[in-house]
Amino acid sequence: MELWSDTQIWKPSLTWKVIHDGAKALRPIIRWKIGNGQCIDMLHDCWILDRKIALWPTFVNVDEVENVKVSMLLNDSFQWKEEEAERYFGKSMAERVMSINTGGGNGIDCAELIHSQMNLTITTMAYRAKYGGTEYQYSWMNKLKLHPRESFFWWRLLRDAIPTNFWLSRRGLRMSPSVRRVVVGRRPVITVLLSV
Repeated sequence: MELWSDTQIWKPSLTWKVIHDGAKALRPIIRWKIGNGQCIDMLHDCWILDRKIALWPTFVNVDEVENVKVSMLLNDSFQWKEEEAERYFGKSMAERVMSINTGGGNGIDCAELIHSQMNLTITTMAYRAKYGGTEYQYSWMNKLKLHPRESFFWWRLLRDAIPTNFWLSRRGLRMSPSVRRVVVGRRPVITVLLSV
């Protein structure tokens, strides 16, 4: 039986339910370290950066990567197959995939924490990943009496829903989080959106 899969089994024991629920709670805060790629689902496991490919706004051909393991992208010596990666993901995403260290096939795939925060326990990280423990309070924005479009823009910006330079840098799509400035008239304006 697969511990990390979401398949239902008929009449599981209480011990299996506890173990399976624990694995399900840990899933949002772990990333897979690639050994041989046999255990990692290409679409539904977190193995590239900090989220599953199924949740990314990318142009991955979902039909081709559905129920495919990462081992399909590795050759016999456990190195990346460049042509396969480009076929599944495209050129720019394939470069990101091929920059991941495979460990040369030394052992099996293992899970590691995405963000190792020393001041939090693993239970706290799992709780925050599921319930959003770091909710931002927006009541101060009501006092500014902004136009609804402006208020919505700042809400999206503070919720990390607009691709700023910092957001692009964190996702690995830009090397430096430095912000470009554009001068309009006499005032410098910080550009938020970028064309990548």
